[in-house]
Amino acid sequence: MKTSIKKILSIVLLNLIVWSGFAQEQKNWLSISFGTVIPSNDFKGKVFMDSILRCGFAKPGFGLNITYTNQLSNNFGLTVMAAGNTNSSNVTALQKELDNLVKGDIEIGENSSGEASFGRWMTGMLLVGPNINFHLAHHFMLEIRGMLGVGMGQSPEYNYVITLAKPVEYINRIEFKQQSDHTLGFAWNVGLGLKYRFDRFFVRANFDYSGSHLKYDDVNFQIYKIFTNSETPDYINRTSKLWIQTDIMQITGGIGYLF
Repeated sequence: MKTSIKKILSIVLLNLIVWSGFAQEQKNWLSISFGTVIPSNDFKGKVFMDSILRCGFAKPGFGLNITYTNQLSNNFGLTVMAAGNTNSSNVTALQKELDNLVKGDIEIGENSSGEASFGRWMTGMLLVGPNINFHLAHHFMLEIRGMLGVGMGQSPEYNYVITLAKPVEYINRIEFKQQSDHTLGFAWNVGLGLKYRFDRFFVRANFDYSGSHLKYDDVNFQIYKIFTNSETPDYINRTSKLWIQTDIMQITGGIGYLF
């Protein structure tokens, strides 16, 4: 009888030890990271292609993300990430393409001048997916993750004025304006990172490649031709759709807390 009781107690104690060890791995990892966002593919494209608004003309920018991971075991977890990015516009490339667009209608003199005001791309993502950890050393881990979710975007506003050195067909100035628009779309992310833990705190370095197919339905742009002998400009006013694959590489580092 005593032997059976001892066996039962031993089994219970062993299970308690195993489950307590497993419970200790049920860690919540919360972190904030920031760094560089590098546009890729059409998002950084520098030509209008078949549509005036098809490429992004985006330059490298700044990114911030907040990541929460529920570590279900030593090697597997579930991650939720909210990311926000901002990328300025490539002013030189945009001016060149707009000049080429205008040259299709009139001759631009060498001494003509241009004034430009181009806004920024604002993009963001809300993603969820699994992560796998590989323990490289004590408290040092390699994390691989893949996530799906929703992408958000705000297209930049453009305002470009070309003042001709000599009026052509009584045209003294040409203005190009594009309004901003907002949209949502499908998004994905694949990434890897290195994490080092200091008791309740940890530091991390991340490399992520993300993409979102964003469809802007109400992007309005206008081309004004200002005449020397008239106060009423001749203009083209058109609202078009902009479909762009917003691919980015995000290189970030940050700090986090375990609870």
